[in-house]
Amino acid sequence: MTCRGVLSCFAGLGLLAGCASTPAPKQTFTPTGDPVLDGESALASAPEKDRVLWQYRVGLTALRRGNYAEAQRLFDEALARVGSIIGLDQSAKKARSLFNEESKKTFLGEPYERVMAYWYRGIMYWMDGEPDNARACFKSAQLMDSDAENKEYAADYASLEYLDGYASVKLNGDGSDASSSP
Repeated sequence: MTCRGVLSCFAGLGLLAGCASTPAPKQTFTPTGDPVLDGESALASAPEKDRVLWQYRVGLTALRRGNYAEAQRLFDEALARVGSIIGLDQSAKKARSLFNEESKKTFLGEPYERVMAYWYRGIMYWMDGEPDNARACFKSAQLMDSDAENKEYAADYASLEYLDGYASVKLNGDGSDASSSP
């Protein structure tokens, strides 16, 4: 066999080895075209580590469509789950670890995603006439934002401070404690 033939064999083997692919994830539901129903089906069949991701997605879709009860339920479940994972137990440490593969980590969302989940839930509390719960969500969102990974853009949601102060005034408070300026 000539040098050219050997190189051709190796080139062919290299091409075949590069063509290996992973099988597509098996879809366990039939899409209906309704984003909320399809999202609920995806949520039901999603791996445990991706539940918060789907709760965020479907909750926001339900909110956009005016299905507030469904959006509230999904955001409540997602935020309860995020709160328990951010805690101090062993699985929380594993989820936060920088040394685990991304594919094995439980999804919590980036800080801005967690902030927006609290923001949306706070607005829904406000719409329901519960300014105390709305204020608690706005304060929680501020805490999520203040723990940004690089501390570069921490506490940069001015709307949260205004909403916190407005809710405080509605609760017969001063509201000036929500201002970040002295």
